[in-house]
Amino acid sequence: MGTTDDMTLSTAVAEYVKHLICSAPVTPSYRAALEAALALPGNILSDAPNTRWARPVWMCCTVAGGHLAQAVPVGAVLEIFMVALDVLDDVEDDEETPLRADLGSARALNASTGLLFLAQQGLLNTSVGLEAGTILLHAALQSCSGQHADLDSQPPQLRTLETALAVAAGKSASLVAVACRLGALAAAADSTTQQLYAQLGWYIGMMAQLINDIKAVHPNATAKTDIVLSRPTLPLAYADVHVLPKIHTDDATTRMRLWTGGAAYLTWAVADVYRRHALGLISGLTVDSGSRKRLATLLPILS
Repeated sequence: MGTTDDMTLSTAVAEYVKHLICSAPVTPSYRAALEAALALPGNILSDAPNTRWARPVWMCCTVAGGHLAQAVPVGAVLEIFMVALDVLDDVEDDEETPLRADLGSARALNASTGLLFLAQQGLLNTSVGLEAGTILLHAALQSCSGQHADLDSQPPQLRTLETALAVAAGKSASLVAVACRLGALAAAADSTTQQLYAQLGWYIGMMAQLINDIKAVHPNATAKTDIVLSRPTLPLAYADVHVLPKIHTDDATTRMRLWTGGAAYLTWAVADVYRRHALGLISGLTVDSGSRKRLATLLPILS
């Protein structure tokens, strides 16, 4: 999707988000808190939004035969919903953010709660509201279950490659899958087609999470907490057996051994498998070369 399309999408989605906020029965102070969360760097009301959740909705909707007007309400809802989950994740990981610094943890949590309800209300107002709401809440519960497992600091003997992949599937892949499926639903695609788009999103979500896990063990990523909190990620699960058993400290030596000992490469290779599956599925979704190229832009960059 080109720059013009990006701007058109982000503008339309941002306007719809503002409409939902202005229509909400909340106090000016609480409205400001909701807007502050949505205006954090990269979020939909920021100066440079990346529409990371509205884009797959829009892409899948248009390739499935829909148009921008059908995708915008659903894309706006997902942008709100995912910001709410991001705020929760930051508090759960005890990461310092501008929102927590400004509001404090308690009010940041309350803002995230409001965003969750605002997203649900916004979805019910769409033409596919009831079905879309059911799909989104199902995926959200899967994500919460995956996040619950991710927050469990596991000893090395319990951290396996299988559990790491299961956590990635639950906390991330399920959400990208629902974004792609809701895009197809907005275009009035049939159930079988929706499931194909959901599978595409699942592959993309697995790629994205594994790339994030690689970045978390990079020698320069000292702000990341995966190592010190003993997260059940694929690089750390691999390292338990093959590189550095019983990791207890997060220091330069540990990170360099993880990075050079195969943990990052193994994770990259698995992410590449999902990339190939996604590209194969795209070929089956449409015969139009332009549409294939557009869907392929949703795949994270492996470098």
